[in-house]
Amino acid sequence: KQWYQRRVRGEIVAAHLIKKVGIAAAGWAAVFNLISTCILFHPDAWATEMILSACLAAGLCAAIRLLEHLNDINKITVGFLDNCKKMVVRVTFITGAAAGVFALTGFVGYTIEISDDPKLMSEPRVAGAYTCLALSLPAHVENIVLGFLRVRKL
Repeated sequence: KQWYQRRVRGEIVAAHLIKKVGIAAAGWAAVFNLISTCILFHPDAWATEMILSACLAAGLCAAIRLLEHLNDINKITVGFLDNCKKMVVRVTFITGAAAGVFALTGFVGYTIEISDDPKLMSEPRVAGAYTCLALSLPAHVENIVLGFLRVRKL
């Protein structure tokens, strides 16, 4: 019986750790997308709009993940997070995947703009925005993978 209790505790600890990594990944992606948007905002550029959409979707994903984690450790009580667990996991996955797609589309747009005019990369603000966007992509991938693993567990 002790072995079973230890195993259950270990799985619970691993589940909480995975949730914390998911919160960090979604937050990391949202912050880097926000920085990239703030540095290089152009209202007519579709790439900027994609990155802003990625920032909003990643922020929503991070907020949902944070609320879900706080509900699981009994810091807050939100009824629908307990009652609709499958829906919450799916919404988290969908918002994370949407953020990843928007960020990748924005990255491709920035890459096209930079390849059309290579002098843009010599400007520090363009290089900084492009670097922040490139740094957000691994977080989006991690967010999508963690969401997919949670959806598969259902």
